Amino acid sequence: RLTLDIEVAEDLDGLAEAWTWRQRYAAARRAADRALDIKRRAGLSQDMAAARTLAVRGLIRQRQADAAGARYQDAVSLARAGKNAEAEQAFGALAKDSPGGYRILTRFRFSLRKS
Repeated sequence: RLTLDIEVAEDLDGLAEAWTWRQRYAAARRAADRALDIKRRAGLSQDMAAARTLAVRGLIRQRQADAAGARYQDAVSLARAGKNAEAEQAFGALAKDSPGGYRILTRFRFSLRKS
């Protein structure tokens, strides 16, 4: 049973990694979290077996931040080009679904524009 659990967890890690490269971050995060949960219940949380899951979770965060950064730069470019309606829509989308840092930066930019 333990071997089967570990194999399932490794498959979930692979799935999470694949979903990360396809920018399906919510699904990737769920798969990575489930893999880590299985490994912890199997007593492997301090073992090297959990390292892949933790690396995949780090990859997910990095890819999300990279994508948010590109989207933020696109929104700034729209604003600089005078396309205010499009820029506001892009910033609004960023404020809703970006990682914490970009969400805060977007809200700050909105507050500057309104004042």
